[in-house]
Amino acid sequence: MIKRFLLFLGPNRARALFFLLAATGLGNLLMNVIVNESPWARDVQTVLVFVFLIGAAIIILSAMDAFERGRWIGILAPVIGAL
Repeated sequence: MIKRFLLFLGPNRARALFFLLAATGLGNLLMNVIVNESPWARDVQTVLVFVFLIGAAIIILSAMDAFERGRWIGILAPVIGAL
């Protein structure tokens, strides 16, 4: 399943998704270790999670053709709006 997903993304998008995960994960770990007592540390961690989710969605949607992309946006838009 992972191999099919990586084939779907292609090497450049898979690498970008990996680096996005690594950068946001490292940022979250640093916020947890270095500035854990700060009142804004959780806010920054939440922003980093949203950065990853939005970035991953952009990377995955960019791998689809226009028809599929429109279909998935149509499916997910009400869910995102409800959240």
